[in-house]
Amino acid sequence: MAAGLPDPGARRPRFALPPHLPLDDAGAVEEARAWLFALGPEAGVDAAPPAIREEIWTSWLRSLCAGADPSLTSAPVVRGPSEVASIRAAGPWPAAVARLERDLVEDAAADQLLVVLCDVDGVVVWTGGSWTMGHRTASIGLVPGASWAEGTVGTNALGTALVTGAPVQVLRGEHHLGPARAFAGAAAPVRDHAGGLVGAVGVVGGDHVATPLALALVRSVAGGLGHDVTPAGGQGHPGDVGAAATHLHVLGRERGVLEGPHGSVELSPRHSDLLLSLALAADRGTGRSAGELAAECWDAAVPEATVRAEMHRLRRAVPGLLPNSHPYRLHHRLAVDALDVLALLRRGAHRQAVQAYRGPLLARSTAPGTRALRERVAEHLRQGLVAHARTDVLMEFAERSGEDAVLWQAVVDRLPSGTARHTAALLRLDEIERRLVQF
Repeated sequence: MAAGLPDPGARRPRFALPPHLPLDDAGAVEEARAWLFALGPEAGVDAAPPAIREEIWTSWLRSLCAGADPSLTSAPVVRGPSEVASIRAAGPWPAAVARLERDLVEDAAADQLLVVLCDVDGVVVWTGGSWTMGHRTASIGLVPGASWAEGTVGTNALGTALVTGAPVQVLRGEHHLGPARAFAGAAAPVRDHAGGLVGAVGVVGGDHVATPLALALVRSVAGGLGHDVTPAGGQGHPGDVGAAATHLHVLGRERGVLEGPHGSVELSPRHSDLLLSLALAADRGTGRSAGELAAECWDAAVPEATVRAEMHRLRRAVPGLLPNSHPYRLHHRLAVDALDVLALLRRGAHRQAVQAYRGPLLARSTAPGTRALRERVAEHLRQGLVAHARTDVLMEFAERSGEDAVLWQAVVDRLPSGTARHTAALLRLDEIERRLVQF
């Protein structure tokens, strides 16, 4: 280990500010960061210097593997003002913002804190509190519409809370993004009534954000917001499968399963294709015409009468989910496991993405729209892991995928030559390539 690191007995506990350690030993943090960059992506949790909390070290590792650039001057703005305003006016956000403005903003302003709310992708939806702190943090891109996902800007309270699903504090020097090291942050994930992750709430300010009290504050605020926000599916009739917290499972299955608070329904293959197409449209706030459904789920030559007959049967199979109007549009947005995988990849949560990916999407479906999404999810996962994931996560997925030479080649390229794991991976790759040659 590099010289000058603190004694192992002094390892920080979970809180950012234990009484027996200095608030922010910039020298120790910078030395630990240099140690990590020297080790590279292969560094494990055990390599963490004692002055660095495990949750911060593992976040640094994820940031490094995701390719987050610490030299960025500010977080990238990915949504314009009108789009942010539209998002903030819908879904869970009006109730969340109202509660924060009522219960927290005034006290936060008095304490020189900025309160920040972001969506599940780490994009800032709203800020409030101290005008001075807001002006200072705007210079690093902490503004509505900017992405603070861990996979984009590295370790930060909001993005890291989304990845871990737990409250987190980040000291000034612990931020991955250089300009963010002028501030400390604390954040906690916000979940809806059904336990689904909808975003995160955090506070940003000076060193007083590093205390256990600040962590308790964001945990309490996040819990309060959870009582206000509705699940992603919205609110429907309690007896209908289309009610709140409805999930469509299509990964690792030949038929889709619609799961709601009152049970689940296995769909026919055709209904699986139709509902998936409608769920994708609903995710963008739109619907599908009969002609569009024909092209997505059969082909463009199929008569619209065939589509209407099948939609009538689907409406009977899942009452309360579909309106009696055209274009066909879901009453509620559905949580779709395939879209969850793509969202996890965007956040840089590669291990969670691998765990969520249970296999090919509706593997036997030949519907054009279904086939396109199946290929998109598989390829995004494959490319994302090869480019950015930790080696152990890449190996786990390669083992599950079996005969994928590209994945095993990436594993071989990552592992140090001459090690037992490198030899085993090389043998596996040779076996796969020999079988491919035979065919």
